[in-house]
Amino acid sequence: MEAYDGQRLVIGIAVADLLVTSSGRLDLRDAAEACSLGGTTTTFLVPNTMDSRDIRIFLNRESVVAGDRINQEDNLENWCVGRIGIVYQLRQLKTKFYEPSTYLFSRASGPLTNMHPCMPYTIYTIFDKMKSNDGCGHAGAGLFRLIGEKMVLHGVKKIAKPALSVSHMREFRKRCKEGTVTATLFDQLLELFSIRGGGDEIGILYNESLNVVLEKIAELLAPTITIANKIAAQYVTQQALRGAVTN
Repeated sequence: MEAYDGQRLVIGIAVADLLVTSSGRLDLRDAAEACSLGGTTTTFLVPNTMDSRDIRIFLNRESVVAGDRINQEDNLENWCVGRIGIVYQLRQLKTKFYEPSTYLFSRASGPLTNMHPCMPYTIYTIFDKMKSNDGCGHAGAGLFRLIGEKMVLHGVKKIAKPALSVSHMREFRKRCKEGTVTATLFDQLLELFSIRGGGDEIGILYNESLNVVLEKIAELLAPTITIANKIAAQYVTQQALRGAVTN
């Protein structure tokens, strides 16, 4: 269904307000189109209403149960996705980085996406795909990886005030090429420290001034995340085909 903010998945007569980060279609012969990873799922588009009546959606029960347990668990210290850090359980969002609900732990990988090459990348994990010579991209991805780790510690260790340090911002700024949009945005981040009295730290939560800049950096990283997820989707497809042949 077309909506003001894009296409929405409709199940029956209700709009499904779900964040589906990995999905696959069993009826598509083209392996490249069958699998979709990332915050936007487009593989479930059908040409007409009649075709939609024959669709069946299957969920991995273990992943649903694990995701629910993550949401309800008070002590998350032992939670991880496979052997990868808990930062991979943060949701892929591009806005509202000042709100606590943005950092809810809500992701559990299924059997085809629990290995590192097959995991959907997010704004907090795309840093793992970056190379140090990526410059601006490496700086932006590093910033969100740092934010993800800070918020994980806030949730798991109950750190009272997750914050960014001016020293980290200066290091990220050094990686940016002069004259680029990213460099300008990091300059704006550094100005926030002066505005707030020249302190060494600024808080992440409820900081709308910080959020304005973060949303712009997130937008710049979006194409890189999309490309990385397409590559990961190919690995998922290979795993699925290998399993089908084995079985």
